[in-house]
Amino acid sequence: MDESCQLLPYLGQLRYRFHLASSPGIDPSGDPALFASLLDTIGSPINLYAGGDPVKWAGQIDEALRWDADHTNGFTSKAEHPKELAEVRAGLIDLRDFTLKNKEELKAQREQNGIGTIGIVDGVYVEERNEKMPKDWSALVSPISLEKLSGVYTARGDAVLGPTFFFDDTTRNARSLSDVELSPAGDETLLVVGRRNGVELLRKTIVLHVTSDAAVFEYSRSAEQAGLADGTKKEKVTLYQNSAGELVITRMIVTEGHYPSKPMPVRLTYTFWNHAPRLH
Repeated sequence: MDESCQLLPYLGQLRYRFHLASSPGIDPSGDPALFASLLDTIGSPINLYAGGDPVKWAGQIDEALRWDADHTNGFTSKAEHPKELAEVRAGLIDLRDFTLKNKEELKAQREQNGIGTIGIVDGVYVEERNEKMPKDWSALVSPISLEKLSGVYTARGDAVLGPTFFFDDTTRNARSLSDVELSPAGDETLLVVGRRNGVELLRKTIVLHVTSDAAVFEYSRSAEQAGLADGTKKEKVTLYQNSAGELVITRMIVTEGHYPSKPMPVRLTYTFWNHAPRLH
């Protein structure tokens, strides 16, 4: 992604925001909805890529502001809407100043989030976000075993245990669990029972590959299940234990294929960490 490609979105964003700000009675289902869609599909990848160099990012915003100031706007009159133009420009200036002021924090956050390749590689849009375990979590311990992982863990809040273990549940039960109980059901088989306020809602066995450090299982979703026109979505789940007795989980999700109405194929790789306190 070259500099001109990165500059154009900020120019477009500035002028599109100016257009919307100068048209208070505009139909919200028209241009405002289109702009929101553009930000969602284009803005995020651009910002992810640009965030690799905050100083360069700020410079690109400056270039967009300079170009806009030096060129007439044939779509929305600068002379008729000076207040709106100043407000929109001020928003980009705030982003530029925030980027420069917090460049070290942004770099540290980017490293923690594991931002890798962002952009087009051999005709495929690639996005890699493989976050690291937070530094303030308790240390992982080994060796582990299914017996040591056994217990009842909270499924509330950020634990995400319901969707992690009951990934094939088509109801809302997986997301409404209050706790999940794990127990061995064989050498490399885990019995998982999900409850809400003491009432069992879900039960299944999962086959894992167990090493001295972790227990791993994998599953995949079809294109239809993943919301793709074609392709697959695969997930690798790794279970650890930490020195606080918590269940620590990484989920690596790889999505490959085409999204509906988007011609370019994608390869998205995300890794997330979460942990669940042991209840008993």
